[in-house]
Amino acid sequence: MKYSITNNKKPVDQRDGALLTLEKLRLLVRPFLTSFRKEKAVIFLISIYIAITWSIARIYGLQDRFSVLVYPQTAVLLLVCVGAVAVLIAASHVILVVRPEFPVRYLIAQLRTYLGRLGFIRPAIMIVAFAALLSSVSSFKTLIPALIPYRWDAAFYDLEQVLYGDRQAWQWLQPWISAWNLSQPINVAYNFWFFLIPGVLLWQILEINHWHRRRHFLVAFVLSWALNGSMFAVFFSSAGPCYYGRLFPGEVDPYAPLMTYLASAYHGAPVWAINTQNYLWQLYQNEELSLGSGITAMPSMHVALAWLTFLLFRRINGWLGAVALLYAGVILVGSVHLGWHYSVDGYFSILTTSLIWIAVGRWYSRRQPHEEAVPAFQEQ
Repeated sequence: MKYSITNNKKPVDQRDGALLTLEKLRLLVRPFLTSFRKEKAVIFLISIYIAITWSIARIYGLQDRFSVLVYPQTAVLLLVCVGAVAVLIAASHVILVVRPEFPVRYLIAQLRTYLGRLGFIRPAIMIVAFAALLSSVSSFKTLIPALIPYRWDAAFYDLEQVLYGDRQAWQWLQPWISAWNLSQPINVAYNFWFFLIPGVLLWQILEINHWHRRRHFLVAFVLSWALNGSMFAVFFSSAGPCYYGRLFPGEVDPYAPLMTYLASAYHGAPVWAINTQNYLWQLYQNEELSLGSGITAMPSMHVALAWLTFLLFRRINGWLGAVALLYAGVILVGSVHLGWHYSVDGYFSILTTSLIWIAVGRWYSRRQPHEEAVPAFQEQ
């Protein structure tokens, strides 16, 4: 009997152990599942984009041009830099405005409260997801010439001739910019985009108070890259004015005077666009996938995301929106003056980005009454 009793208990103990293991696994996985559920729209769109890009690369036998690991190091560096800037801004606010008796203790308490509400899993998932998205975007941009060779540049040149009375947009801008020697300041503002846009993206990822606005921006951000930076970029496959002479070496380059001016201005004051354009052209010729690789003109993603930032900032504050609108205007001018884009690239980007913003807003306004009225961020 003792032997049979011992044998009868053993399976029960094993089942209890298995149930305990499953419970531990469920508790471990639950925060991840909750985070995925909260961010399902963004993660779904990013996953679809990555899958489509990978499929296209595989179909065309260009798997070596696809990677989701182009930007992870950049994402970590950005997180550190933005975090440091945020702490400095918060510390300045505490010292100059709040003025508590113990500033350091107050700041640490506020930081602990914020991190407690934010958590770790959800922002980590989103940062990884967007790093993978931007890596796939670079991959897709390198695939564009293989899908449809650059063929719209001449058409955009002709269109601008019609729009500006047998002249190009840069020719109307040139007298004002050269008279005030604005090439370098414009290039500085244009390059600031590479800090502003990732910074705004990270800010919205880490936002804990305005869930609907945050979700609106992030979905619109993904769709802007998917539609403007990919679908329309393929359909309107073009390289831009700075590459016009390289695309059509046997023809007269109508943008040669502009590029000559920028090259001469470069020797007087740095115009970094020249080196960047040469760098991208070298990657294009070598068919390499690297940081920032891929050449596309129409639509302008510089203008598209600057305009998207304006739409976000306008929703936050009127004065902030006005500053963002001014900056978007500078980006539009800079995209033309620095030879990156035709002016119609920027006009088209403003139109499509506005439509994306409106469409996402209407979509969520219709779904919002049916969604759960729970806090966007809470401890899991």
